[in-house]
Amino acid sequence: MIVIGRSLLLAPAGRQNLTGPVLLWDNLITPEMVFADSEAEAYPAINVANVSTVERWQSESIDPQNLTVQGFSRRIDAVGIARHNFGSANTGVQLEGMDGNGEWQIIADEFVPADDRPILIRF
Repeated sequence: MIVIGRSLLLAPAGRQNLTGPVLLWDNLITPEMVFADSEAEAYPAINVANVSTVERWQSESIDPQNLTVQGFSRRIDAVGIARHNFGSANTGVQLEGMDGNGEWQIIADEFVPADDRPILIRF
């Protein structure tokens, strides 16, 4: 599960243009924003803040994991995951975020990707 912290502001419903092209060119995550339930010493969670997809986060545990990103100061309407093994590992992914009222909401229901290609979740 990927958890987006309280400081992320979700855009109000009905205000997104879901028909236009999507360009996720800017990684808004900084190392101070990332927390994980578990991380392997050589693959810390802060690696997701690196624009290089060579760097990666890896858990030491096989238990379900939460990767929390918090501290955004602007609204976002998409999350991209460029490098993962969710498909080949048969791993479910769910995206949650906090709305402007401080309530948690599921942004993307849990799904298991068919393969390990990049993922784009728009909301």
